[in-house]
Amino acid sequence: MGTVKEYKWIVLLIFSLVGLSIGLLFSIEDPSAAEESTAEMAYQKEIEELQSINNTLRERIRQVQEDVEYFEANLPAENLALTTLRQEIRSFEMLAGRPDVSGPGIEIILSSAGDENIAMIVEYKKYLVNLLNELRVFGGEAFEVNDHRIVDRTELTLAGNHINVNSTPIAPPYIVRSIGNPGELKQYVEYSTFIFDMMIEDGIEVEINFHDEMIIEGFRGEKAFRYFEVVE
Repeated sequence: MGTVKEYKWIVLLIFSLVGLSIGLLFSIEDPSAAEESTAEMAYQKEIEELQSINNTLRERIRQVQEDVEYFEANLPAENLALTTLRQEIRSFEMLAGRPDVSGPGIEIILSSAGDENIAMIVEYKKYLVNLLNELRVFGGEAFEVNDHRIVDRTELTLAGNHINVNSTPIAPPYIVRSIGNPGELKQYVEYSTFIFDMMIEDGIEVEINFHDEMIIEGFRGEKAFRYFEVVE
């Protein structure tokens, strides 16, 4: 066992070495890097704060999930209010086009009979919009154009020499797909061909296919409501 005096000398030696190390660091540090070091410290602090916020949100999500599981486990299965609420949520999700859906349907492919770009004529004559509206009338329940789910707030617009779907450009061929009543959709093609005749006259080739099973993916975009509030 060392004496108190020996421990004091050891502590003094350690402090001396630490002081010498710090002195060396300061002596070799480039003064011009001080501002960069300050900026890096600020960025690091901001990153740490964001990480803290993310961790807090994750914890809150976990707590909410636990609360939902608790209520689902402890409320009676035949609880009318809970069942009704779930049905309403599912109905709203379906109306908003959120879930993927499958079923029998129709596929209509519009392409150019030559090499010309048909975007302008398709938009000028509103062929895509009219086609979607007619399919809706004749039993269509879910729709997409070139793999973009069509919902009530979907925008189909001409931008330059191409068509945009919700601000995303698409190019020919335009593939319109709809899931719905097979009988009514076939009847539409057989007896309501006026729009198809018009497109053919405008140099647009029309290919129509029916499918026993097809999948239309859910709407993945979001468009915020900015100007209205719900009146209670």
